[in-house]
Amino acid sequence: MDSNEHVDQPASDAARSEEMVERPKRLRVLKSAHVFYDEGNISHPCVVRDISENGARLRFQNPVLLPERFWLEVELDAYKVECQLAWSHGLEMGVSFCSERIETKKVRIQVVKPTLGSVSEDGTGKDGSAQDAGFRPRPKQGPVFGKKR
Repeated sequence: MDSNEHVDQPASDAARSEEMVERPKRLRVLKSAHVFYDEGNISHPCVVRDISENGARLRFQNPVLLPERFWLEVELDAYKVECQLAWSHGLEMGVSFCSERIETKKVRIQVVKPTLGSVSEDGTGKDGSAQDAGFRPRPKQGPVFGKKR
């Protein structure tokens, strides 16, 4: 080899990290959804486990075969988005979004009602009963082995 010849050297770790594009932040979620294709004639329920602006990780209850492109609808957030299958491993699949989110009709509304005002410090309800607060009463403990009460 001539001393004037240039040999391509692998990039250093510092140079590689500068070239790497940062992935969008993923949010861990647990949202019911479903995928559909064939003009909506075939659908499968799933759960969105994490999501970013570019894609999502889906978990299915049963094994499914999906086409390369399909739609994902998240009813709670009232949108659907066209997806492309990125990877599949068992009951989990990664998808990348191929379109912008399209608003859909909101099917249900998530409501969380605070119950702090109806529960006292000892865990009982307004009338002193555990049933009123939504708690089951604790069973009374019997004697501990080797000790008398």
